[in-house]
Amino acid sequence: MKIIISEISEEGLYINLEGMTLVSQVVNILSPLKGELRIDRVDKEVIIKGFYDTSIELVCSRCLNTFKKESSHDIFITFRPLSELKGDEVYELHDGELEVDFYSGDELDLDSLIEEEIILSIPMKPLCHEDCKGLCPRCGSDLNITSCGCSPFIKDERFEVLKKLLKKGD
Repeated sequence: MKIIISEISEEGLYINLEGMTLVSQVVNILSPLKGELRIDRVDKEVIIKGFYDTSIELVCSRCLNTFKKESSHDIFITFRPLSELKGDEVYELHDGELEVDFYSGDELDLDSLIEEEIILSIPMKPLCHEDCKGLCPRCGSDLNITSCGCSPFIKDERFEVLKKLLKKGD
C-alpha cells in the first residue's frame, strides 16, 4: 500500500490494516494483518503511529523445527525528506532519532515499513519453546521427541596429545 504524502490532509489519515496481506522474501507471514495506523504530516515530516498483529513462521535455532509465533508491535516512526541530509553520505543518528527514517519523492510504501517492523521483531535465536532440548550433536536426533543412547561427552582427538603432556608433568 502506497501513500501519497502531498495528499495527507491536515486531519491526518487513518488506515485500518484488518485483512491486509503481506508477502515477504525474508519471513513467512502466515496470517493477514490486524491493526491500525495513524499518519500525520507536519510540514515535510510524516509521523506514523499505530500497531499491527500477525502470525509468522520461524525455525527454532536449537531443534530446527518450524513453529508459529505471534508478532505484535507498536509502530512509531517519523519520516523526514531525504533532502535534509544535504548530500551527506553518512548520517549519524542520535539517541532521540532512533525512530527516524527518510523518504524521497512523494510516496511512502507502508508494506515495506510493516515488513521491516516484523523482521526487526524476530528474536536473534528463535526457540519453539524455552526448554527446547535441541538436536543430539552425534546422531542428530531431536531430543524433544526421543532420547538417544549417545554419550553426552564428545571426545575430541585433537586434545589427546595435551592430555599426554599433562600426565608426563605429574
